[in-house]
Amino acid sequence: MGQLLAGFVIVPVAQAQCDPTLFLLLGRNVVPQRLLPESLEKLYLNDRPSGWTEVIQRAKQDPKAIEELGGNKEGAQSLLLADGTSVVFKEFSSLSLSDCQKIIHQLQNWERQGIGPGLLGISIENGPDPKEKRFTLVMENLFAGKNRYGKNLISGDGVDLRRLRQEPKEARVWLKDKMLSLLATHPDPHPKNIVYRVTQLNDKAPKPPQGSFFQWGDKIYQAFLVDPTGPEGDPEHPLFHTEIEKTPQPLLQYNHKWKALFFIKELGL
Repeated sequence: MGQLLAGFVIVPVAQAQCDPTLFLLLGRNVVPQRLLPESLEKLYLNDRPSGWTEVIQRAKQDPKAIEELGGNKEGAQSLLLADGTSVVFKEFSSLSLSDCQKIIHQLQNWERQGIGPGLLGISIENGPDPKEKRFTLVMENLFAGKNRYGKNLISGDGVDLRRLRQEPKEARVWLKDKMLSLLATHPDPHPKNIVYRVTQLNDKAPKPPQGSFFQWGDKIYQAFLVDPTGPEGDPEHPLFHTEIEKTPQPLLQYNHKWKALFFIKELGL
C-alpha cells in the first residue's frame, strides 16, 4: 500500500510501471501510418537485420553486461558494448511491421524535439507468425556518464527526484513543469516514463533543440520521454482527471493532479 504524505498517496516504485490492461485503455489514439523518412536498412548494424540482436545475444553471456531497467514483460535493459559504450535496448517478441514503423517514427520525433533518447539502431527478424516480426530497438542510454553535450552530473526518473533538491529552484520549477507537460503526451504517462538529466556543458558542444532545456551557468537541465510504444497519448482521458480522493491507488500515478503534487513534494518546492 502507498503512504499518505501531505494529503496525497505515494505509489510504491514497484507499481510505477506499465499495466498492460491500462495500456489497452490509454493507447487508443494511434499514430497515422506513414512512410518513414529513411529506409529501415539504415538503422541495421553492419547492414544486417539481425546485427543488433547478435550483439545483444553475445553480451547476454556476461551477466554483468546487462541491467534490467524495469517496465512490463518486454521492458528495457541497458547493455555495455565491447567499446565501453552503454546503450539501452528493448525487445518486442511479436509486432507487425506497421507497428515497428510507428515506434521508430515516434522515437525519431522525440529525438528531433530533444525530448527522447537518440535512436541508435534496430533489428527486425521473422517472428512466430508469418505476419509478425521480432523487433529490437536500440537507444541512447540517458543515464550514461557522458552524452553529446558534456558530463552527466545527475539523472533519474520521475520517482527519483529528491537528488535534485540541491539544484537551483528555477531549474527544479522548470523540470517540474516540463516533466508534467511531456508526460501528458505519453500513451502510458506514469512517472517512470519520464527521465531527467543534468549535464555539465562542454564548451564546444552544440546546444539541444530550443525549448527542450533549461540552462543555469555551465549546466543544462533536460527531461525525456522513454518507452516508445507507437500510440499517441490522450491528455484529456477522463482517467487522468478524476478527483485524487476518488482515484483507486494503482491509478494515482496516472492522475495529473496527483503527479503535480508528487513532483512538488519530491523536488522540495
